[in-house]
Amino acid sequence: MGLTATTTNLSYARNEYIKVGVSFIFDRVGDMIYYTLANNDIAMTLTNTLTIGASGTGYDAKFWGDTAANYFEWDADLDVANIVGSKSSQTTENNCIHLNLTTDSTYITGTNMTYSGARGSSPIKISGTYTGATGGFSALYFNIATSGAIATAGNGVVGLKGVVTNTAGMTNGVVYGAQFIAKHNHPTNIMTASASLIGCEAWAYISAAGPARTAIGGNFGWHNEATGGTYGAGSVIRGIQIFCDNNAGGNNPVESSGLCIWNQAGTITNAINVTQSGSGFTNLFYFSAASAPVAANTHTIDGHALQHILTVKIGSDTGYIPVFDAVPS
Repeated sequence: MGLTATTTNLSYARNEYIKVGVSFIFDRVGDMIYYTLANNDIAMTLTNTLTIGASGTGYDAKFWGDTAANYFEWDADLDVANIVGSKSSQTTENNCIHLNLTTDSTYITGTNMTYSGARGSSPIKISGTYTGATGGFSALYFNIATSGAIATAGNGVVGLKGVVTNTAGMTNGVVYGAQFIAKHNHPTNIMTASASLIGCEAWAYISAAGPARTAIGGNFGWHNEATGGTYGAGSVIRGIQIFCDNNAGGNNPVESSGLCIWNQAGTITNAINVTQSGSGFTNLFYFSAASAPVAANTHTIDGHALQHILTVKIGSDTGYIPVFDAVPS
């Protein structure tokens, strides 16, 4: 058979067969050795660690899928994992990567708490370190080119999508669809005014190539289909909630705004657009109490009694908007 055995090696000639109940082929072509199972029903099980290459000396590894041209590959030269998947004939979900984690774990204290929210297991965790002074770093980057002329309402392309569905009866805690935190954490390395922490940024980018007739930088809201049961006291639905939490010790910036609408360039039609397409809004504003910028006031204007005044700032000037206790005649 062309085999040569020693205490440590088993040598073989090209295209030789070893038969142990089933046929195998060891076929050396160039620097490649192919291990082929003659019977596809035979599986291989490794009971120890599989190591390909060594530290500093890597080799490619490729796993083919059942669909032509679909594969997973570790490219040792580039130190990159390539996952190529395409199933254009599928009418349901086509997931190139599917990670499924069912193990529960809970972190209560320690460095595992980023700030708040989910503290436990993750189907995928990305950790990185960046110390450069130029360029940039993205823990997760996706670049999708779409040219499909979609003509059906409800269909579209999403760069990043997350859906969290809860079926539990909860008495506390939060279910987040997504959470983004930008955190500065150093006692002496201070970020100057020209450097920014931005928790989340979203743009609708219209290039010079041509207009997009509808562009929305951020679309937030709620969809309520509940028909049974009651919400009860204290229930709240808010399309956008902005919380402001400065240090109680008084170390505050020159300006702190709950909401900033910034006209960077060009003519903008409206700073705020209230669109009435349902049953309307009961109130334009709601203040939970008469505290700044709202103050109680008992004066009258043209015989109409005031109830409150709102404080506004225009440049360096302070002004007041009257709020009457009844609709003036």
